[in-house]
Amino acid sequence: MDLSYDPEDNILFVSHTKPVHLASEQQIQAYFDEVVAFWRAKCKSKRVYFVIEYDGLTVDVNLKETYAKQVARGVRDCAITIVRYGGEPLQRTVARLVGIQLHVPSNVYRSRHEAIAVVRGLRAKESR
Repeated sequence: MDLSYDPEDNILFVSHTKPVHLASEQQIQAYFDEVVAFWRAKCKSKRVYFVIEYDGLTVDVNLKETYAKQVARGVRDCAITIVRYGGEPLQRTVARLVGIQLHVPSNVYRSRHEAIAVVRGLRAKESR
């Protein structure tokens, strides 16, 4: 997993240049722990927009509940909102199911450009 932070847009980017398959509860916990540790260090625990590339990421659908708990943690503690893009159909479906379960939009888009445009649009609405 690759993590970077753009302070100008207040966006934390998560991407996967090497495939990541989360196939156990421990792997899911460690994955989210790494993201939260980066967020604390780089964003100083300030809530940010997350833009997550789903290309290269898969989560075992049988672990949807564990994944949902960790997403809920991110939504509660770290994120203003989470915007996702790319990925395999099954991964996008898991995101949508988790969004329904947590009563938050899944925000899955086709491209990084589209995801960033959505965040910038949300920021513009908030600054009015």
